[in-house]
Amino acid sequence: MNLESNVLIVDNNVGIVTLTLNRPEVRNALNETLIVSLIQELDRLETDSTVKLVVINSLGDNFCAGADLNWMQQSLNYDEAANTEDAIILSTLMRKLNSLPKPTVCITQGAVYGGGIGLVACCDISIAIDTTKFCFSEVKLGLAPAVIEPYIVNAIG
Repeated sequence: MNLESNVLIVDNNVGIVTLTLNRPEVRNALNETLIVSLIQELDRLETDSTVKLVVINSLGDNFCAGADLNWMQQSLNYDEAANTEDAIILSTLMRKLNSLPKPTVCITQGAVYGGGIGLVACCDISIAIDTTKFCFSEVKLGLAPAVIEPYIVNAIG
């Protein structure tokens, strides 16, 4: 795994922890590094009794444009096991966020596509400005939003 530094900014302000997606140059698209960083931080927050609220937001004009296309392009060369592992990593993130025993708030702007909608659906509260655009863009590529679908259905019925 090629670890980028600072893809996730963590700020703890007296029990309110803000997780800020920090890949504005690619619209905060999810890649393995960002997903694993979020999972590791959620693992830590889950057992931290001083944390009372978790806020997820992002830098730049867009909250999260879904999966990073460069990361997805690499997966074309993966075998079935590697592709399954990628799906499990994303699934783990969604499950951990959805079941976090702390209140969660998601603050969005700009593009909220694919996996970004999954993050929103897994939070307890979502706040979006009126120009935010939500889209399941992966269906245009013939891909089903299978990993995030249970959380979306649960959130909107």
